[in-house]
Amino acid sequence: MDPNALPKEAVLVVNVHSRKGDRLFRQAKAKLEAAGVILTASHAVTNPEHLNTTVRAAVAGGAAMVIVGGGGSLSATVDELVGKACVFAILPFPWGRQTALPAAWDCR
Repeated sequence: MDPNALPKEAVLVVNVHSRKGDRLFRQAKAKLEAAGVILTASHAVTNPEHLNTTVRAAVAGGAAMVIVGGGGSLSATVDELVGKACVFAILPFPWGRQTALPAAWDCR
């Protein structure tokens, strides 16, 4: 197996505190599963202040990959993965005037 390959299992954490958040969460979940990603957990976070604790718990629980999306999710959660044996991925959600590029980093 390629040591640089992305894990097949992941935890999805999305900030749904917006008018489109719930719809985009459901779409992301369906598309990830259709692409073969096994979601061991998925969290539609309604209070952005809970993003980092949700991600921290996923990493502590042994998640091989954490996928985040939604307003402020990158800046609120990236510190929870630095130095951990967990891949950090962001969803390319269009929030406001910004669109994130799809990316994944191995933070080890």
